[in-house]
Amino acid sequence: MSTTGSWNTGEIRPWHRSQKKTSKKITFGMLFVAPPRLPIGFNSLDISKDSNPLVRVIATNITKDSFKASLNCWGDTTLYFASASWLELSTGHLEYQSGEFCTVDDHPWNKPQMETSRRISFDRPFVTPPKVIVFLKQLDIANDKN
Repeated sequence: MSTTGSWNTGEIRPWHRSQKKTSKKITFGMLFVAPPRLPIGFNSLDISKDSNPLVRVIATNITKDSFKASLNCWGDTTLYFASASWLELSTGHLEYQSGEFCTVDDHPWNKPQMETSRRISFDRPFVTPPKVIVFLKQLDIANDKN
């Protein structure tokens, strides 16, 4: 079984009260037999134009009935508002496969590349070509150049 969910920083604080970390305990709509897989990513960001976009969405403390969702920033970033969406994928639900790729798996964070790509291999083959969803979980970008 799988379901989806979303939340935003506006549920915790007003947009004009920016803070570095905003978290919320999310309770699943159903009880899972084991902690579900939880692909998660941004679906909106409102960041000051005067700072570098340094933001991350993470899911921690994943249990059979809940998890902690966090929308965070660091450095000089001013995060006014952000929202995230996720898929709740039970371990027995084999229709969906999930994984992660981070550019630092390819090169060090302090040696940026013009292009980074990676071939993603699935654990099990699909009978037909799959539909793929990509979530952005973290941005670490300089605002003074492309």
